[in-house]
Amino acid sequence: MPTGWAVCFNEKCTKRDECLRHQAGRLAPMTMATGCCVMPGVWSEKGCELFASMQQQVYAYGFSTIYNNVLKKDYTTMRKELTMKLQNKGYYYKYMNGLLPLSPEKQQIVKDVFASFGYEEHVKFDSMESRYVFPWNNIQHTSN
Repeated sequence: MPTGWAVCFNEKCTKRDECLRHQAGRLAPMTMATGCCVMPGVWSEKGCELFASMQQQVYAYGFSTIYNNVLKKDYTTMRKELTMKLQNKGYYYKYMNGLLPLSPEKQQIVKDVFASFGYEEHVKFDSMESRYVFPWNNIQHTSN
């Protein structure tokens, strides 16, 4: 769970079993002394303004063997194009070595580059991981 992400403890909520905020509150470690929480004012008969569905995305880690079946004549051009599309050399190597996760969008970039050279079947990532999507866009911070 990201730092500062509001969790919920409303046991009366009818959507508590479908809400990521409530599940995060249930699973918060007993050693956690303080944290950000959803205030009672967001609950109404219409529902909760901060409801967060328990949506997951699959992230990939590493592509260390992705070039194994690429012809030598294509390798340099492909690597340069992929490096550019993944921002720069530093990010490219972090993604390739599995130090940074590849979002579904970044995975598609890798697949598209390989497909443009005719290698669409050769895209295999080192590992995959499902993660919950933590929405930030519906949080409103107010102070008096």
